[in-house]
Amino acid sequence: MWKRNLTVMVIPHNRDQMRQVRASRPTVWGLGAALLFGCLALAVVFYALGYFVNRQQETKLLALTSENTVLRNQVSRLQQKVEGLRENVNDLTEMDRKFRIWVNLAEPGDDVRKMGVGGYTTGAPEWEGHVPHDIGERLARANTDVDQLLREARFLEASFDHIGSILDQNEIARLHTPSILPVPPQSGYWISSGFGYRTNPFTGARQFHKGIDIAGRSGTKILATANGRVESVGKDRYLGWFIAIDHGLDYRTLYAHLLKKPSLGVGQTVKRGQVVGKMGRSGRATAPHLHYAVTKRNGDKEHPVNPRKFIHNK
Repeated sequence: MWKRNLTVMVIPHNRDQMRQVRASRPTVWGLGAALLFGCLALAVVFYALGYFVNRQQETKLLALTSENTVLRNQVSRLQQKVEGLRENVNDLTEMDRKFRIWVNLAEPGDDVRKMGVGGYTTGAPEWEGHVPHDIGERLARANTDVDQLLREARFLEASFDHIGSILDQNEIARLHTPSILPVPPQSGYWISSGFGYRTNPFTGARQFHKGIDIAGRSGTKILATANGRVESVGKDRYLGWFIAIDHGLDYRTLYAHLLKKPSLGVGQTVKRGQVVGKMGRSGRATAPHLHYAVTKRNGDKEHPVNPRKFIHNK
């Protein structure tokens, strides 16, 4: 019987009654086979699970590696764009400096231009802990650079607006300040009498001549020397037919001894170079010429100034 059966004895440590379990050899082999099969099954299951877990981790690692490569490329492109923007802002800054010199505007200095921009100090960035350290540092630098570029761009925008307003004012002053000869330069004119004290050709007395006399052929075109508005048109005993133009900015010009009454009316606007009359010898004149005078208002008083100072195209 002992060859066909196996006895398992269990001896407890607390001196309880010993127990015996008797089983036949087929039963023992069956239990052993079942145990072995169970262990093999568990091993296969654990191996399969480990394989699939490793495959998933490898797939995730490949995906992360691909994402990191794409992210690095994107960060590199971002840095290149930021560098290009920096060059553009630097060019605009140099242009702003030149414009400020042209309009006599003080240079604020680099500290004011950069508005004291420092590092990226708005707290922990949202990508912290989600991207590699080197990419995080590159993103932080890019954000700092973009922030500084935006500040400098806002300063340049305000600066260019200020310069533009000054240029507009200068343009108005340029257009409304007498600056050209009141007759065409190629008309064969000559200055027959200058500004200041002279002997009156009719009375022989010494008196102050408030303008200049420009002699030429009768009918020569008379040109407005700046933009303005017709202040008066008429005929005077001494000046003959005349037209006076108010240019604003306290400047006024007078064109006298015209051939006939000008066709322009009071209040009509004129532009520099526009024909306002023709040369004649009306009034007290010995020959065809234009009496051209420029006055500058200072407070309530109007003072004659030498018209030669306002002729830049003779």
